[in-house]
Amino acid sequence: MKEFLRQIAQKFYSEYGKKNDLADFLFVFPNRRPGLFFKKYLSELAQKPIFSPQVLTINEFFQQFSSLKQEDNIALLFRLFEVFKEVVNEDEKFDQFIAWGQMLLNDFNDIDNYCVDADKLFQNIVEEKELEQKFDFLEDDSEQFEIIKKFWNNIPSEDERKKYTQNFIEIWSILPEVYNRFKESLLGDGVAYNGMLCRNAVENLKTVEIPYRKVVGFNALNGTERALFQFFKQKGIADFYWDNCSQMFFAETANDNNAMRFLQNNIKEFPSRFSLEIKDQQKETFEVLSLPSSVAQTKQVYNIIKNLHQNEEDKSNLIKTAIVLPDEKLLLPQLYSLPEEILQKKDDKEKALDTIKKGFPRK
Repeated sequence: MKEFLRQIAQKFYSEYGKKNDLADFLFVFPNRRPGLFFKKYLSELAQKPIFSPQVLTINEFFQQFSSLKQEDNIALLFRLFEVFKEVVNEDEKFDQFIAWGQMLLNDFNDIDNYCVDADKLFQNIVEEKELEQKFDFLEDDSEQFEIIKKFWNNIPSEDERKKYTQNFIEIWSILPEVYNRFKESLLGDGVAYNGMLCRNAVENLKTVEIPYRKVVGFNALNGTERALFQFFKQKGIADFYWDNCSQMFFAETANDNNAMRFLQNNIKEFPSRFSLEIKDQQKETFEVLSLPSSVAQTKQVYNIIKNLHQNEEDKSNLIKTAIVLPDEKLLLPQLYSLPEEILQKKDDKEKALDTIKKGFPRK
């Protein structure tokens, strides 16, 4: 069966490519990797120079409609730290703040990505915590009581439990002010975190000019993505494709699977114009190797890739091979361990290493 992205490329090239209409199209992908493969398949189908469609990631697509620029994560943490100190009026150290400051950033990002009213959310959390202090409304054998009892047993004394709860409530009570001041600070400099940028883009959609004849995209959706897709669907210039063409998706048991229901809702709300082939059910084969260390894994990858390259049947499948590392620190050792045979030029590895090193923060 043909790959999902190859099917997309073939459908659109056969419909629009021969008329050179694809240059007016935009294809949106969850990240850069599928976009690279899509362009590869499109070039194989064309076999001649053509005007290529524009290919963007979903984040790049959002940035086109936002008046804000995404800020670096470290800069966001420092700015959040300063805002937090102003609100609580305490001299807290940054190294003590950074761990849960990152948690706050993640929470703020989710709030904006799902277009949630932050003030109401934080108020609900505070009220819920206040209720947890009163156990009279719970029966001793209830599931809620057991969960709360296990939580409080981790806090040794009753005094410490009261102190912890009070601190929790106090912190969550000030978070609306932290959240609002933090966003005001970012807006003043025209920068944002990802969720804030996406929310800003959705708010700007009605006032911006759309430069595309057709937008094609597929992705798992959060609140801002759903709003973005709905806007382009209503404009009549969007088409959507979902990599779920498996026989299991159409099986009778699919309705009992939460993931399948999620996908079915997306397909119902954002249908595809062109139909794709259904994947055949195939049993996957796994081989497990025991190795003494993480670095030894990179050396074993060398042998696996080298054997694939030497086998003519497997050689063509190298482009479809992915290496997933257990630790990002192994990336450089893995690059040094790639077989020379798979590199098109001798200096390809050094170029790759230079690119990776430039992307790493200095320590």
